[in-house]
Amino acid sequence: MLLTRIEKLFITAAVLAIVLTVGFGAGLYHALTTHDQSTAAAVQEPATNGEATPLPATEPGTSTGTSGTAGTSGTSSQPASGGAAPPVISRGGTVGAPGGAAPARPPSVPNAVAPTVCPFPGGVMTVGSIVSLSGFFQFPEAKNAASAFFQDANAHGGIHGCRVQYQVLDDATSNTTALSDAKQLVADDKVLAVVAMVSPFGQDTVDPYFANPGGDNAGQAVPLIGIDPYEENAYKFPNQVSVDVPIKDAGAIMAQYAKDHMGFSHPGIFGYNVSQLTAAEAGAVGQFKKLGYSNVDIQTVDPSASQYDQIVQKFKGDGVDLLMWFCDIGCGDRFVQAAQSNAYHPKWVNYEIGYDPRYAAQFGQTGGEQDGAVAISPFLPFEGGGAAASLLATVQHYFPGTPRDSVAEQGWLGAQLFAQVVNKVPLSADLHADQAAIISALNGIHDLDLGLTPPMDMKLGIDPDYPGHAPHRCAQFVTIAGGTLRWTDHAWHCPP
Repeated sequence: MLLTRIEKLFITAAVLAIVLTVGFGAGLYHALTTHDQSTAAAVQEPATNGEATPLPATEPGTSTGTSGTAGTSGTSSQPASGGAAPPVISRGGTVGAPGGAAPARPPSVPNAVAPTVCPFPGGVMTVGSIVSLSGFFQFPEAKNAASAFFQDANAHGGIHGCRVQYQVLDDATSNTTALSDAKQLVADDKVLAVVAMVSPFGQDTVDPYFANPGGDNAGQAVPLIGIDPYEENAYKFPNQVSVDVPIKDAGAIMAQYAKDHMGFSHPGIFGYNVSQLTAAEAGAVGQFKKLGYSNVDIQTVDPSASQYDQIVQKFKGDGVDLLMWFCDIGCGDRFVQAAQSNAYHPKWVNYEIGYDPRYAAQFGQTGGEQDGAVAISPFLPFEGGGAAASLLATVQHYFPGTPRDSVAEQGWLGAQLFAQVVNKVPLSADLHADQAAIISALNGIHDLDLGLTPPMDMKLGIDPDYPGHAPHRCAQFVTIAGGTLRWTDHAWHCPP
């Protein structure tokens, strides 16, 4: 049968339409099935060809640096497809969730890059802190230790491939100034996290602010890692992680240690009458009462007061033969000097702030007021070598003459914990998504070894007294003898 010219044109058009339809369908199918693959490849192979931006070394003594020991940067595996953060790896393997359940999946960070690559403009990660550098309390060793950690990390590749800019503000021992500092760090400086903060009088105002900064940070809580030894709020908010022992636990551990190792009949407690130390006193009194001591003598003083002689005379007159104190090193100095001047020689158990070689040299000479006294140390004692020796060498390199005390150790460990976590979490240029991912990663850590025993467990509510994180609850003791600190008891003492 012969086809007319019109019929031939119609058939040709129909065939062409079929071919175009099939071709378009195949192209659409290819696009839909290859989109996710190309996205994953983009995350794993950033524009820097997979290499971290080269970082110039930081000159010793400057305030900007990177934390971390050599080799801590750029070792994490590639991120999962889609940019979701992988579970944090720690000693013992992949961290798990409470009760052995699968770890919670951290929030997805859009456009995240691998932990070896810096996602921030100029290759700089901004981290902040608030430290009492002037005023009644002064703790420059915390700033020096954390800054030394960051500078050393900058010299070895940075953190997450970034050069760390560590912005430390002085609260001048004022809660008003501390809150102003906090707002500057969050609203103006846009810090990724607050690390190694030692703001004893500022905590009651800045801790709630960092947990809920409102419009200053689009409602996103700011990670707060490494808090001062007087902290109570650090154990209440889920965005905060302290490397210290909760002070209530510390008080209980000190009381138990005295019972086990020191003969006495009438215990006494001295400290500042500030809310930050109420829990420490409560922990000690509670444990003493459990051990059968209902005669605990408690004397407190305002930080600006000077009636140390009267308080010592009261303890002496009451027959107190064991004393422990909860205050800063200056308070301890005045308290012990008053005891010396009044010929009062009880046994002593000192809070961690007294773990300072200068203090031991001043009062611990043979026959001195503190000869034979013990001091609690939640961290690795300096005499132990290992991680503590590395800490000392690095801090002294960048900040010669920094006091070797527990505050320095706390500043270092706060920076170390920050680096451990951030070096394993894919981040992006989205600050708020990054902060949420860091907090989520912290919540997922259940077996992290920073040289403390037992390893740190970030499970919320692990301490029955607090709803937040209490990842390190055990301590050791050093003895003041002959003007030095001697680490003779290597056991870890945990809450009774």
